[in-house]
Amino acid sequence: MTMTMKKSKNRLIPLVGVLFILLILLFIGVLRVKGAKERYCLAQTHMQFPITTQMEGDKWDYFTGCFDKLSFKDSVRLLLSDQSAELKKATEISELLAVMEKNPNKDSQVYKEAREKFCLLTARSAEEREQAVSNIQKFLGSSDMPVEFLCSRFNGKPDDSGTDYTSPASEHYLAGGFGFTVDPNANYIVEVGEDERRWGTNDDDSRWFDLQPEYDNTPRYTTADVIRPVAEQFMKDHQDILGVDISQMIYEFQGTKPGNFFVRWVDYENPHTEEFEQCGDTDQTLETAYQRDDGVWCASIKNTRYPTVSLTITQGGQVIVYDNDGWEIEKL
Repeated sequence: MTMTMKKSKNRLIPLVGVLFILLILLFIGVLRVKGAKERYCLAQTHMQFPITTQMEGDKWDYFTGCFDKLSFKDSVRLLLSDQSAELKKATEISELLAVMEKNPNKDSQVYKEAREKFCLLTARSAEEREQAVSNIQKFLGSSDMPVEFLCSRFNGKPDDSGTDYTSPASEHYLAGGFGFTVDPNANYIVEVGEDERRWGTNDDDSRWFDLQPEYDNTPRYTTADVIRPVAEQFMKDHQDILGVDISQMIYEFQGTKPGNFFVRWVDYENPHTEEFEQCGDTDQTLETAYQRDDGVWCASIKNTRYPTVSLTITQGGQVIVYDNDGWEIEKL
């Protein structure tokens, strides 16, 4: 009997040891998963708030909210991935945002340098932007036209003013004196217009200015009837870089000013209606109007928008303004 008990104890000792080791490994695993969650959420928090802001108030709430939302599965995935580069990038972004916040003068050298670094750090890679550059060159009809990437705007809000710096919602370029807005998801050009002319001071205190676009004002087209086929041909020839098929849209001539024609196409089959509450300066005769207890008049307002593509064309046949309003509506 004694021998049997000793053998049983001898068997239990290794088993207890194994269980103890497993508990230690489990504890270490939990700590590592927690650490991975903390590093990830710290990176996300850095990109929402300047690094100089104390970890309290809204900043702490954002961090803890991120931490609590991560599932165990996501946490394990984070543990198995290398977050060091992501955390370093988020920290750099936060530091640059802090510099720009501390130096709000956009003409100052400090702001300009921080802004340039921020734009490159949050941009897609040069390889990913190659198609966008090629599309811009095709729009301008010049395969060797220099194209400068300026900066991105980011997801998070319908007007691309969000702070998800890992997800560009639109990109902005400069070429030939024109400003271009590009949808980074498809590299389609969604907006073109004369860019704001930049200027600076040379070493000799003289000023330099960006070159103005070259406009073709040769009087080739002088009436609304002759400009329509020019506009339609442009849209068909550039459908691959604009992503718009005008065959299902209604053409409308908008008018003319000396040297320029204004045309558009509207998709009346796919309206987008927004309903919102308006208070204060409200038409009291509206059917939805009502007066609050504090005496202020309010009304429920409906606003319907239709996907629209607009062009401004010179009398020489050059498209100098392009605006795809339908792209904006899709994000609402």
